[in-house]
Amino acid sequence: MSFDLFDMSKITTIGGNRYCSVFIDNGRYATAVVHVTKDEIPEIFDRVLSQTPECQKPTIVKSDNAPEYHMQQLREVLKKHNVEGQLHSNEHQQSQNGRVEKLVDSIGRKIRGMLLQSQMPPEFWARQ
Repeated sequence: MSFDLFDMSKITTIGGNRYCSVFIDNGRYATAVVHVTKDEIPEIFDRVLSQTPECQKPTIVKSDNAPEYHMQQLREVLKKHNVEGQLHSNEHQQSQNGRVEKLVDSIGRKIRGMLLQSQMPPEFWARQ
């Protein structure tokens, strides 16, 4: 499973969310979760892994080298779900986490394009 987090230029949604975490399993199924702070990542991971069928649960997760992925709480959640390893790409080497980085880029471009075309305010980048 690969994962990454992005924010839309520090613009909060109408629901007060600022970040979006994206998860891609090995079957290329993607899950996106919007949230308020980076501190919610362990809780979001727990929710996503709890909803993943046992036969599809990852044994290793990949991410970039962001500090929010080095929290003790996240390591405990991964251990709870029997995730044995956590791989991090080298700093400033997003291509090593390619699949999810490409999806995050595509999502961001589509959001911006739809907002521009619809002439909606930027706060509508997510429905929550």
